[in-house]
Amino acid sequence: MKVCRNLFFFFLAVSLLPACSMLKSTQTTSRQASVSHPTKNSDKITFINDIAIKRNGHVSTQKVKGYNCVPDSSSLTPAIESSNTASIVQKYAQMLDIPAADMDDSSLYNFIDSWYGTPYLLGGDSRSGIDCSAFAQILYATVFGITTIPRTAREQYEDSKKVRHISRLQEGDLVFFRIHSRHINHVGIYLQNNKFVNASVSSGVMICDLTDPYWRRYFAGGGEPRQAVEAGVFAAE
Repeated sequence: MKVCRNLFFFFLAVSLLPACSMLKSTQTTSRQASVSHPTKNSDKITFINDIAIKRNGHVSTQKVKGYNCVPDSSSLTPAIESSNTASIVQKYAQMLDIPAADMDDSSLYNFIDSWYGTPYLLGGDSRSGIDCSAFAQILYATVFGITTIPRTAREQYEDSKKVRHISRLQEGDLVFFRIHSRHINHVGIYLQNNKFVNASVSSGVMICDLTDPYWRRYFAGGGEPRQAVEAGVFAAE
């Protein structure tokens, strides 16, 4: 009887071995699957919220739906506070890739800084949402004291002294676009070094580059508002 009992436990132990082996294999596989291993391509440029971050930490130009724009200004110079005019000028000089000494109109960049990142809203004219022509209208009223330019991009184009080529644009000129249309339907304000500020549909108020293929494709020309011409706003330039 004792011998039979021992044989029973022996065969029971033998029968459980495959099951334990399978369980161990399953646990090992599961544990291996939960571990993420570095890939061979880890040295490539990575993208975080459409901002290219290179291995050295440099922030490159942002790619937004086919065209290049400068990233949020706060990401470019995290060590610089925007609490005073000098630091704002320095920050935007970096964004435009020009010497700070070439930036004469600090009020323009203070205005841009205060609106930077405001979301786009068709028909909007406030910090909760603004469209391109309202942004141009408010900028001209606040920075240049011109309060009578038209409300829409098309009207602003028709009421401007035309500048046909990018190389002849001056800081403060309006820049106009025909985006998927025969008519003017977008406007921005030219800054320097081929950069302009605008309220873009995709990302709100931000700075973009006129030489980018997207913007060059739809660029219709620039212009100085008639009211600014009459007031001699840019006469000294």
